[in-house]
Amino acid sequence: MSNIKILRLEVLHDEELSAVEPYQETSFGGKINNSTNHPVFSHSNFRRSESWVRVRAEFALGFLQHPDSVVAHSLAMACTDAYRNLSGDPTPAEVMEMHTTLFAIGDCFGAVNVDQQDVYEVRDSIREALRGLMDNNRTHNRTLYPVSRAVAYVLTFTAQPRRGGEKDIAEELLRELRDHPDTTTRSLSRWALENRIDETTGDILPLVHAKQ
Repeated sequence: MSNIKILRLEVLHDEELSAVEPYQETSFGGKINNSTNHPVFSHSNFRRSESWVRVRAEFALGFLQHPDSVVAHSLAMACTDAYRNLSGDPTPAEVMEMHTTLFAIGDCFGAVNVDQQDVYEVRDSIREALRGLMDNNRTHNRTLYPVSRAVAYVLTFTAQPRRGGEKDIAEELLRELRDHPDTTTRSLSRWALENRIDETTGDILPLVHAKQ
């Protein structure tokens, strides 16, 4: 059998968006077994590998920017699953999965010329996850800073005008994130509130027409 190689996500802790240290490539020579010459494919390693496969797929969906109903459903389901996996003690790969899924939604449904109703629908489908991530200052834990940045990103790109005088969820949650302990999260949230969302009327400026 030829060598099998997987990418294993090791560490996720830096303050920049590129908060992932280089991936460590692990080779499994010959058959995967319990010998001292080859690593054991443990349940923990499988969880990381499985998350990494999903991360690649979600990144591809975001990169393609094809916001149809199938993509919306796929990303909404991925977001729900990633949010569920954050309970307890998530692995770095599971943190990255949540981060990537939110970025993919922002890239797909925050793009120019996406139907406004489609944006509302996809955001409604992840509303529980968005609010849950904000509960009890959950993302104030340093290991979850990448998730808080992704929340700020998806809210900034999918922000919608107020309806019936009620604040859009993007405006509401960005107001909470503007005092986040993470510098990147805080800066992006404040930029969105000051330059993209009119805090008086709730009107939304297109990104290309943002004040700064």
